[in-house]
Amino acid sequence: MEEKRLNNSNKHHLVGTVGFRIMGFFFVITLLVIVIFEIFYLQSINQYYYDNMASVLHNQARYNADLYLTYFSDTDLMDVIVENKNQFYRSNDSQVQIVSNDGTVLYDGIGTDLVGEQLSTADVLAAQDNRYEVYIGNVPYDTQKVMSVSYPLRNQSQQVGFIRLTTSLQSVDRIVMDRAATSIIFSLAALTISVILSYLLSRSIINPISDLTKVAKKLA
Repeated sequence: MEEKRLNNSNKHHLVGTVGFRIMGFFFVITLLVIVIFEIFYLQSINQYYYDNMASVLHNQARYNADLYLTYFSDTDLMDVIVENKNQFYRSNDSQVQIVSNDGTVLYDGIGTDLVGEQLSTADVLAAQDNRYEVYIGNVPYDTQKVMSVSYPLRNQSQQVGFIRLTTSLQSVDRIVMDRAATSIIFSLAALTISVILSYLLSRSIINPISDLTKVAKKLA
């Protein structure tokens, strides 16, 4: 009699173990899919908003460089800085810097201590090599992460320097974090639904097995 009870207990334990394994399998698969999706999604939205911001800065810098070429190319760059510096930050909401060909800051729209300093950020070095690159990082005069782009200033015969635009990434990062938070909430909801569905699925598989076990028990 005792042996019979042990056999029944083993059968119920086996059925329960199978159900648990089915739930665990679907949970792990769903979790992996969600994690991979989240990583891809967060990287994508971060790249999307950063690329948009870089594009805006680049277009603004190019616009100001075209203005210089059109209206001030016959005037010395330092004279333009002294007399018509407003032309450089017209239509710009970002920090404007005028940089010489060797990377020295000639003018800073917000009056930082960088005037007279030689820059070696990625955007300036790339511009000196006739390339385009975006700098993302920190600056000594602010705690916020910033983005900078540099664009060449040319007169009719040669390059005379660069216009460098810098903007804070605080608003962009806030948008990315909001999108990320929304995505995580939906992912947690999807994971919860997956757990419920996997439980129902496991029960739909286990219940017939359990019924067969009971019938086999009666026949025995």
